[in-house]
Amino acid sequence: MRWLAVATGCFTGAAGSVGFTWGFAIVPSILIVGAIVQPRSPRAGRVLMCAGALSLSIWVLCFWLFILPGSRFANRPSAIALTLVSVLLVALCDVATVIEEVKLRRAQGAEKTLIASVSKQIRWIAGVTGFLTGATFIFDYGLGLLSVFLVVGALLAGRFPRSGRDLIWFGAVVVSLSELPVAASMLLIATHGGSDPRVTAGAAASVLLIVWCDATLVTASFRTRRARLARTTN
Repeated sequence: MRWLAVATGCFTGAAGSVGFTWGFAIVPSILIVGAIVQPRSPRAGRVLMCAGALSLSIWVLCFWLFILPGSRFANRPSAIALTLVSVLLVALCDVATVIEEVKLRRAQGAEKTLIASVSKQIRWIAGVTGFLTGATFIFDYGLGLLSVFLVVGALLAGRFPRSGRDLIWFGAVVVSLSELPVAASMLLIATHGGSDPRVTAGAAASVLLIVWCDATLVTASFRTRRARLARTTN
């Protein structure tokens, strides 16, 4: 499974970077990092691999539907062949990931531990933040696709608390590191009168929501730890 993830990430990242820009290697790198981390940190590795497989599937689908048809490589057999191989590898990786997760959950079915549920407040904040930032930055080289982790995590958290919580945390980190600096730069440009008011409004709302989401997650984490320590001491 790890070797398949590494092969898929390397091939899709290299194929996209050679034909277009190095930015195509960002999403596949999540899958590769997850495969490398998994032996030492099984849970973190699984989250990264699942998140990487999901985002890479969306990434390749958008590339196949929107970017390739209008590019200069649309009529080149080599580009079409590379794209087809990428699609097949991503599909195979997705199937393998789903099978692996199903087997693991069945094996852990008899050893379930009590997992604190994710509050509706956190789920709503994460979902709204992911939706707005995704819509705001979707045309900036597909940067908005990175917000999908927040949205998917918010949707899953009600039924699968641990997986949803991990995806929300991962999405918050990714969005804070990637989209928050871009939004801040947009606001800086707007102070000099060099930006569309609609873009400025979207950037301002994105900054506020990202900071709010991060602060809420950190606060909730501290509260959960304090509650656990209180139960342990009692």
